[in-house]
Order: sequence, then structure tokens, then C-alpha cells
Amino acid sequence: MGSDPGLTRIGPAGRVIRYRDLRTCVRGPRGTQQFGYTILYVDDTNATADFYAAAFGLGVRMRSEGGEYVEMDTGTTLLGFALRSFAGQHVAAGPANPEGATFELGLVTDDVAAAVDRAVTAGAGIVMEPTEMPWGQTVAYVRDPNEFVITLCSPVDEH
Repeated sequence: MGSDPGLTRIGPAGRVIRYRDLRTCVRGPRGTQQFGYTILYVDDTNATADFYAAAFGLGVRMRSEGGEYVEMDTGTTLLGFALRSFAGQHVAAGPANPEGATFELGLVTDDVAAAVDRAVTAGAGIVMEPTEMPWGQTVAYVRDPNEFVITLCSPVDEH
């Protein structure tokens, strides 16, 4: 594998897939941990990435040659999709629940209603229409084709 820390041996037949060198992620003060990425295990990484591009306007940062992994361009915190079938190869214990979603993703937007419309047009299902919360935030929930719940919300006014 050489000395390139950006390479990780994963996937069938030891195929090498380039991941972002996590040392380049935004860091907090020395000695603290920062949230760097989320990987969702899915049946079809390319279809999932195409859905997230159409529904939420996210660009594809990279795709592995064999389709085992796709990484979206989401800013400083990465969102990746890996095949369920290779979860056990990449993570010794596999995902916590390989058959279902056990969390949600949150995307912040200035126009929640437009974001919901875009997601639904791309194939998302509505879980909860945009709702004004008592604290002043607008929140909606949609479900992607893999059954993951995505929160679409306005920024929280911290003043």
C-alpha cells in the first residue's frame, strides 16, 4: 500500500479505494475530537448518491471504481455511502443494524419548503411537512429510498 495515508485496503479482492485523508478535516483545539464523517450502508451506492444529488443538491466528491463506496461533497463533515455487503469487510463488527436505519441526517437550509419540494420530486417520501417549532425553527422530515430519515430545517436563531 505504500506510505500514502490516504489509501485504505478495503473491498473485494483487496481493491484499494482512495478516501479523503482524515488529517485534513477541520479540527478543533488540540486534543479534542471533531465529527468528521458519516457512512450509511446501502444496497446501491450509485443510486443513493444520485438521489442525494437530485434531492438535496449535494455533489459527488468521489466514487470507487467498483461502486463499493461513494462520498458526497457536503462541506467539512463528509457523507459517504458504502455497500451493506462490504460493511463486515470494512468494519469488523459490521454496522449496528444492517437491516434498518437507526438515526437521521440533518440538512440546514434557508428555505425548508423548497428543500422538501425538491426532495419529494427526486423520490423522497414526506414524514412530516414543514412545521414552525416553538423555538422559531422550521423543521420537516423526509425519508430517502433506503428508509433513512432526513431532517430539513432552518438554522436555529441563537440570539
